This record gives sequence, C-alpha cells and structure tokens, in this order.
Amino acid sequence: MISIVIPLYNSLAYLDRTLESAVNQTYTDTEIILVDDGSTDGSAAICDLWASKDPRIRVIHVPNGGVSYARNIGIREARGEFIYFLDSDDLMYPHCLEMMMERVKEHPDVEVVGGGCKCPEGSPIRFCDYEQSPYSLSQYLGEPDQAAYAILCRRSVAVMVTNRIIRRSFILDNSLFFIEGIINEDEVWLFKLSGCISSMAIVPENTMVYVVHEGSIMTSQFRYQNYPVIARPMAEMAGGSRQAMQVSSLFLFIFNQICHKETGLRIYDFSDSLRILYSKGTRRQRMGIWLLMHSPMPQSFRYVHGLRLPKKLVGKPKVWLKKRP
Repeated sequence: MISIVIPLYNSLAYLDRTLESAVNQTYTDTEIILVDDGSTDGSAAICDLWASKDPRIRVIHVPNGGVSYARNIGIREARGEFIYFLDSDDLMYPHCLEMMMERVKEHPDVEVVGGGCKCPEGSPIRFCDYEQSPYSLSQYLGEPDQAAYAILCRRSVAVMVTNRIIRRSFILDNSLFFIEGIINEDEVWLFKLSGCISSMAIVPENTMVYVVHEGSIMTSQFRYQNYPVIARPMAEMAGGSRQAMQVSSLFLFIFNQICHKETGLRIYDFSDSLRILYSKGTRRQRMGIWLLMHSPMPQSFRYVHGLRLPKKLVGKPKVWLKKRP
C-alpha cells in the first residue's frame, strides 16, 4: 500500500482538484492522509467531506505548526509500505503511482522512485520537467554514490520531496523527518537523504503537475533569504563516506546563491556554515572555501552574477549525467 500524505493550510481554492487527482489513481491500493494544519478558510470541512465519501481518506486536524510539522505527523500515521508526499495545490497524473510501482517490480529493493513534474511556462525549476530537462539520467541508479550524486547535483532531480514514493521503513530507519520551523525544508531533507540513500529509480516521464501561484514559497523572495538559515544544518549533516561530495555540493550551492543577482546574499550571511565546511573539506575544498571567505578581491566583486571559482578548487565528483543531444 502507498500512503499519500497531504499537508494543507488554507488550501480551499486548490484542494478539491488535488484530492480528485489522488483519489482517481489507477493504482488503488492507497490511503490518503490529510493533515489539516490549522486551516481557517474552510479547508477542514472540505477534508471531512472527502473522508465521508472515500474510506481510504483519513483526516488529522492539528493546530498550525507548519508544513514540516504536518508532514512528520503524516509519516508517523502512515500505514503503507511506501509514502508519497503531495502538496495541497499540485496534481497527480492518473498513472503516477502505477508507473512508480512498475519500477518497484523491476527493482524490488529500491528505496526511492521519482518522476518528472510538469512545470508552468517560465518556471525556474525546468530541470525537474522530464520533457524539458537538458539532462538525461539512468532509469535505475543502483550504486549508492550514483543515487546521492543525482540528488546533490541539483540538475536532474527536483529539489522537492513531492512526486516520489519512498519506503516508509527507509524513512524511519534513517530518521528522515523534517526540521520544523524553517522554509525550504525540502532542500535540507534531500541533503540528509543524500547521506543514506543506496538506490533510486526514475520514471522517464512527467507524473505530476507542479502548480505555482501567487503567494507560494517558490514565488517569494524570502525563499532566497532563507538559504543561510538552511545552509548550517546541511553543513552539520555532511559526513560519512559521501562527505567530500556533500561538501562540494553545498559549497557550490552557497556560492551560486552569493553570485545570483536576485538574492542580495553576501558571504558573511553563510559564515557559520562555511566555517563548518572548512573543517570537513578536502585540501582543495578548504582552499576554495578560504578563497571565498578571505580572498583579497574587493567584497563587491565576490558575489557578482556570473563569478565562478575554478572547479579544481572545490572538487569534481564523478558525473553520471549526460547532456541530451
């Protein structure tokens, strides 16, 4: 069974069509867990109405605690072998779960199966749209470093937790719960996932519609300003056999945010996380971090759009991605 976990807060405008897409899956061995995170717009009543119509739907009403808090409740309440996270405004394609379970039949021990997301025109996350992505990726990543790199490289796998099935036992065994009280919790969760994942399968087509609307986190500038907040726990998580890969990925993540002309972020915004990375990095990585923090270049030139440090300074993990022809 697959547990579809849907956290929601004041989602009245989108909830009906989202639930319709979940209920009408061609794969029917599912339960749908609605975690109403203290909604005040009538969403709670909509949840209860759907639950009265379909016995697969369970509703949990809780005081407002944020999306991470709601997802953690969903994880603990789930009964399925797999968990599928769905946001309350996104839409599943009818064959979404069926196609993902086909991958499970082919690879019975796989831990995570994901698909592509149909993105709105002009969306900044084109890389997770299978039809538009300039990169191709093997449909099965059975080597641990391959699966980890696919997540860390940020080019082929969307930096979000939705639109994939994850073994519930794998989540519990590795304490893959969400940090509560932060925005962009997806980034931190996936970074943690990169440290323990051993295998991942890909459905080679879009399986969900990712909806971006006014007021969503993806359209908010605060999303960028939150990056220094999430960089520190990510730096603290780096470790184990994939530490060098994680340090390299997070260093480039930080540097790219500094370089991005829309963020307004500066090196000192990331000073805590960079110091942590410096203690964990290889000699080349430490050199790159030192240059970023202490280079004699004027401060104004160290975060201009387009500036890049030589790759040899931060290391270059083995690449399993191929540029599409």
